[in-house]
Amino acid sequence: MTVTGNTQPTNGSVTVNPDGTFAYTPEPGFVGEDSFEYTVCDDGTPSECTTGTVTIEVTPDYGNSTVANDDAYFGLIDNTISGNVLDNDFDPEGQSQQVDVNATPLNGPSNGTLEINSDGSFIYTPNAGFIGTDQFTYQVSDTGSPVATDVATVYISVREDDYLPPPPPPAIVELALEKVGVFNDENGDQRPQVGETITYTFTVYNTGEVTISDIVIEDPLVDVLGGPINLAPGEVDATTFTAVYAITQADIEQLFVENQALVSGVDPSGDVIEDLSDDPNDDTNVDTNGNGNPDDITVTIIPNVLSDEDIVIYNVMTPNGDGLNDIFMIENIDDYPDNKVQIFNRWGVEVYSTEGYSIDNDNVFRGFSDGRATVRRGERLPTGTYYYIIEYADPDTGEVRRKASFLYIN
Repeated sequence: MTVTGNTQPTNGSVTVNPDGTFAYTPEPGFVGEDSFEYTVCDDGTPSECTTGTVTIEVTPDYGNSTVANDDAYFGLIDNTISGNVLDNDFDPEGQSQQVDVNATPLNGPSNGTLEINSDGSFIYTPNAGFIGTDQFTYQVSDTGSPVATDVATVYISVREDDYLPPPPPPAIVELALEKVGVFNDENGDQRPQVGETITYTFTVYNTGEVTISDIVIEDPLVDVLGGPINLAPGEVDATTFTAVYAITQADIEQLFVENQALVSGVDPSGDVIEDLSDDPNDDTNVDTNGNGNPDDITVTIIPNVLSDEDIVIYNVMTPNGDGLNDIFMIENIDDYPDNKVQIFNRWGVEVYSTEGYSIDNDNVFRGFSDGRATVRRGERLPTGTYYYIIEYADPDTGEVRRKASFLYIN
């Protein structure tokens, strides 16, 4: 087949060759759509011919370009500043960019030195002691044809190092003291005598983060032996300090002795650290001085077997399941079946009440609440001081007797 002829386009000219190839030239400045027709014939006899249309779209010639954008960097006095100037540059045609290191910097810097690489990375070193602003310009090029270039400015700001890191939190400086008193029944008669003793042991804890030195213990009731000592953080001493107290008749009548010791020491700054003693056998855990360590007064019970005619009342019980003193023991109460036993806590709340108190009736007091609704029924009672009232009637005369005193649960 052969092209035998063609028309000319409206906005340009065209040359069509017999083999179908053509060359179109738009008029100067023309942008848009243009077209021409052509005729093609075969080599048959007779020859058959037909016409066709070619449509051409002429677009603007933008040429090749690349874009460099200005940058800003900040740093501290006498410190280098680094970055990459190409991070915010781009090429519309998607070609790669590079810094023309032979042409950069075009200007500056004035107050420091510059090292810059073709990949855009740079290091700026301000002059010693310089504070203020500086700048330099750089040239970027792409890989197009022809090569496109652009220029941008990098602004540098150098300021004083006025940032101060926050101070570290202060070290925890704390002491804690536990004090335990034990009554010594030296003649073994289960009855306290004037002059029998209470032995006090003291355990000192360094619960802080610094070493405490010159640790001593003072007690208004007794002279404490031992010390001074030093304790490292986390260290415990339970053997250095001891004290012995001789009980008086007033103590016997009161049935207990209570007192509180004070431990003190010196921290590395020369400050005095103090803590009031705590009784580890007291579950109330009152924090008197607000330092997070319990400060319960040490209460030492003076066990006493109280007798009244045919009944014997034991005023100390230790309901721990070891089979010893697990119940509130009232000897011979079975001889007085018409009886009533009530137990109250230190606030006067009834925690236990029963009639016909007897082991045989399985209603003895075992250290659990069984009182009015203000105390949860069946709840194990905490260590502490309680009070009892016992009423019992003589089976022969009907005379009602009443006993009230102190009961200690440990």
